[in-house]
Parts: sequence; structure tokens; C-alpha cells
Amino acid sequence: CVECVRDHLRPDGLFIIHVIAPDPRKLSRMPVEPFALQREFDLANGNHVLRKDRLVQHDRGSQVRHFEFLYEEFDPGGAPLRRRVVDVITRYILRDEMQNLLELAGFEVVNWFRDFNKKMYSGRGEMIVVARRVDR
Repeated sequence: CVECVRDHLRPDGLFIIHVIAPDPRKLSRMPVEPFALQREFDLANGNHVLRKDRLVQHDRGSQVRHFEFLYEEFDPGGAPLRRRVVDVITRYILRDEMQNLLELAGFEVVNWFRDFNKKMYSGRGEMIVVARRVDR
């Protein structure tokens, strides 16, 4: 994929990729039974939503994590309306791995950010990488 992106860029073209970098402290987390609240928000219709998740499986060798996200929706009075569980399977990538992947595909990394306000990358959370195509 990264090589294909490179092939479609002009010389010195930029590739910006945005991924979630794992928190190293959470990588040792084992699958757990109960859901944990992650976020809550209100919908335009006034209903309230709770988003909870739980880690179901973590394969450290392939860096793949399987989560279940639970969405619970309540009317403005607090009565439950809907409940839905969504399977989410992710593969994470670490900074050094991303650096190597980009370099092998013919890019040089120009910068690392942790958000779209261009704050410097801190090692976890969001990872926004700006890379320049280099001719081999």
C-alpha cells in the first residue's frame, strides 16, 4: 500500500498518514469481561449515548487486537432505547516500525505529530507522519 502511494506521488511529493499509536502501558492489558465506559455524547434528537468497550483478544505476535464496542442509547428521560455491540479488530504499529516501513517504501520522514495542531508526537495516542517521496 505504501509503495503504491509512493508510485502515485510526484518527486518530493508528501504522504501524510494518520494512525493510532498504542499506549505501551495498555499493551500489557489482558482481555477483560466487563465493558468500560470510554465516551458519552448527545445526539441531535436529544438522546444520550454511552460508548463502552472491552478487549476480547490480543495477539502480540501479529499486533492485532480484537475489541467489542457497546453502544447504549437512552431517550432524554434516561429510558433505554437501543443496545448494540460492534466487533472492532485493529492492528497497531509502533513508531520504529512505521519509520522502517516508510523508508523501505522509498520515503523519508519529515515530521511526526500527535495532533492536527502540529504538536510533537509523544509516543502514544495519535501518530501523524509526514513523509517525502525520495527517488531511489
